Amino acid sequence: MIDAVAVLSLAFSGPLMAADETDPEKGRSCPTLRLDEVRERYTPAPTEPGVELIDRAIFWERMEKISNAKEVFKFQVEKTDKATGVVSVAEKSIAFDKSVVDSEHRAVIEAIFDRWETTDGGHPKHLALMLGTAYRETCGRLASTIGEACGCAKTCGKDEYAAVPYGRKDSCGRAYFGRGLVQLTHKGNYDLVGGRLKIPLKDYPNLAYEEPFAIMMLVDGLKGRWYAGKPLNTYLNDERSDWVRARKSVNPGSSNKAATGYLSCRFYDAIQAAYKKPAPKQDPALCMKLKNL
Repeated sequence: MIDAVAVLSLAFSGPLMAADETDPEKGRSCPTLRLDEVRERYTPAPTEPGVELIDRAIFWERMEKISNAKEVFKFQVEKTDKATGVVSVAEKSIAFDKSVVDSEHRAVIEAIFDRWETTDGGHPKHLALMLGTAYRETCGRLASTIGEACGCAKTCGKDEYAAVPYGRKDSCGRAYFGRGLVQLTHKGNYDLVGGRLKIPLKDYPNLAYEEPFAIMMLVDGLKGRWYAGKPLNTYLNDERSDWVRARKSVNPGSSNKAATGYLSCRFYDAIQAAYKKPAPKQDPALCMKLKNL
């Protein structure tokens, strides 16, 4: 079982890119539509299903085995005391909760599969990183409604996270703390991703909680290099399985990248077996050998 307190420290480090935290729009009129009105205007259009690339039955059979194994992954992270500057090393751990195979979680994972297939798939290791990212960023709950301001609570009702500058309300009452399956943060990122999705995400940041948009932010965002770092192929390809460094393509500053790497690595064990095309195999022992770099 995943300990909620331990996992809280592993989540909410979403995509971080250089962003201007000033508000150049002060003095302008603020958005006035209610969120339900915005949802109604920006409902994603239905898309044609893509070619099925993942055998769902095989995937879930493998995930059942992985979750039943109760494997605990331990890793070390460095912590710097802000007051003294002293660096210490702490040990953390993470594991798959058996709930990962519950119907509620299955529905989210299969929706991610659907979006990945609809957008022409790609390398199966990249899909595994998407699942590992979503799982860790949501404390193992796989709920798009989780927000940094509310910790691991499944539904976030707060609209400010004053502990960090990007989480505080601006002149229009908007705050840009982590939301959704990638825990999107910073005004600049909300603006960029909103433009990509053609939705007013900067004006209505809570749209990031909407599952269809959260899934697009995860799948389309990682495919399209919306966030940071080098292309995923740099770390994950037929010959290379650099699960820890691959986190740099989402959040280069993540202090718990080994946790995401482990989860992604184990998701790939299930994806590789279920992939309907030839997929590179990996050493089953690799996942437990990963370390923070």
